[in-house]
Amino acid sequence: MGRKKDIVIRGGENIACTEVEAALYQVSSGIREASVFSIPDERLGETVGAALYAEPTIDVAMLNSELKMILAKFKLPERYWIYPARLPRGATEKIDKRQIRNSCLAGEVPEIDIPKH
Repeated sequence: MGRKKDIVIRGGENIACTEVEAALYQVSSGIREASVFSIPDERLGETVGAALYAEPTIDVAMLNSELKMILAKFKLPERYWIYPARLPRGATEKIDKRQIRNSCLAGEVPEIDIPKH
């Protein structure tokens, strides 16, 4: 997973991580930083996950309902993790998606439950 692998392939649909990140910033001024990445899924191959550094009052359910207005349903993050501080960065000060993804999937970062409607 590198910058060239910044695409999630969910059941044959290509999802650009940068598109989902831009939508997150668009719908909520409470998001300070976002990193979108692929998470393994048995049925679909991959799904969308998002790690956020956001204001403590962020409401993920409301965030997802607002995202539905500008993104196709299959592009919505299925899982969210909230970082208590800035997202980890590499030596060049770019957000380190690989480290974030690994930390989130290993359970090192708190995951936020999204109510299913």
